[in-house]
Amino acid sequence: MSTETSPEVETSSPLDPEQLPDTAAADMDLDELAEVNDRAQGIIRKHSLISMGLGLIVLPGLDVAALLAQQLYMIQQLGRPYNINFTNDLGKKALTSLIAAVVPRTSLKYMVFGLFRLIPLIGQPVSLLTMPLLNGAATYAVGQVFNKHFATGGTLLSFDPIRYRAYYARMLEKGKQFASESRTKPSAHKQKRH
Repeated sequence: MSTETSPEVETSSPLDPEQLPDTAAADMDLDELAEVNDRAQGIIRKHSLISMGLGLIVLPGLDVAALLAQQLYMIQQLGRPYNINFTNDLGKKALTSLIAAVVPRTSLKYMVFGLFRLIPLIGQPVSLLTMPLLNGAATYAVGQVFNKHFATGGTLLSFDPIRYRAYYARMLEKGKQFASESRTKPSAHKQKRH
């Protein structure tokens, strides 16, 4: 839930022991999983804020490449506490499969705002207002999806993007809230960290 003093949003808790197969996550007790989830939420927040900054890149194509690289790095960091064997190839395949699964719902917005930059005089200013929010929200949603997947014992090889399509959509909405609140109250975000 959000408050007036902090850009905190509700996050999912992937801590259902009934869903844990034989992986590093299955070997953790609930307290350890809660601690790992707290660290993961910090990683997601950090990378979402960085992705918002990447939304200020005005060159079409370069902004998308930078965003995907940032999200790939976030997935690698999210997998470490769960002992996920990360390779760039597996990470790229998992990330692009998620993007392909949610294309009909979200990518059209990105394409429209990306192309909007090409309109003289109004395109870039409008893009500079919208792309940071969209980048932050998308990165937030990607992070939540992979955190849940890893916490429930999934690996990059077992990632099924169709299974997470609805969850991604819910997390994208929460990510929009996070990005919007972070943009309007950046000092509150810094105060929240202990």
